[in-house]
Amino acid sequence: FALPIPPRRTVAELWAHADPTQAGSPLTVRAQNVHVDVYGELARTRVQSTFFNAGATTVRGDYRLAVPLGANVSGFEVRRDRQVSKGRLVLSSREATLDPQQQQADILEWAGDGWVRGVVPNIASGQAVTVEITYIEWLPVRPHKGGYVASYRLPLAGEGKAQPVGEFAIKVDATQAGASRLTAGMGARADGAVVELRKADFRASADFVVELEIPEPLPAARAYVAKPESGSDEPTVFVRAEAPVLEGKEDGVTLAFVLDTSASIDPALFAASRAFVEATLKSLGPRDRAIVFAADNQ
Repeated sequence: FALPIPPRRTVAELWAHADPTQAGSPLTVRAQNVHVDVYGELARTRVQSTFFNAGATTVRGDYRLAVPLGANVSGFEVRRDRQVSKGRLVLSSREATLDPQQQQADILEWAGDGWVRGVVPNIASGQAVTVEITYIEWLPVRPHKGGYVASYRLPLAGEGKAQPVGEFAIKVDATQAGASRLTAGMGARADGAVVELRKADFRASADFVVELEIPEPLPAARAYVAKPESGSDEPTVFVRAEAPVLEGKEDGVTLAFVLDTSASIDPALFAASRAFVEATLKSLGPRDRAIVFAADNQ
């Protein structure tokens, strides 16, 4: 059986190493600013963490942050003074440390189990550095009065004592979600479709949760477009739907098919794709589930 995953805080840490062979120490967290945009069931979160090197030497910073399980990291950048550099997102090497050739660049990699880690080199003595991570996630929803309620959660509860944050702020903007009502804890202030919270000398101990009431009903399948992080990138389309629920049966295989039904598709290719889907569906067992999407350019 699988052991339960302990709770992790979405509070960034940057560990300083003057000598890579020696154990490091965490840099002071001056501030963490979190900005959340909610689009229906989809939330885009930017976590900006500012650290300060109070030591006497230039250090390399080892960065780590826990993101919610299932979230997709879409952006990473580092700011030193007034200079902004776009960091590189790489696949995890599954090694204890990053490649030494990569340790002179701003690198972020997926470390597994909801963790990202990275390298921020050359942090000078007396210098402040800001690291920004952007991630996108689906929100859990439940029906409510002809519409639905979506819940946004910033994980702040965790094991052990949290590192103090000089200034913590979070803003959740649900304007584009069409939310009619928002509720939040920790003494957050709500103004229309926006919730804000600010705390000085903050030490994370409990999750920050916002519930959004959205009066529009949910269709069977929904699509959202995530804006690109830069002008050269293409937007990303997210599609969400629920496969049929099989009451009283153990789950088997769950499959999702996407068929191109646009006018540009070759008729022979469409017929072959349709035949493949039909044959696959016929081969499924009583415990298996499937859902089929028809996609065009609309």
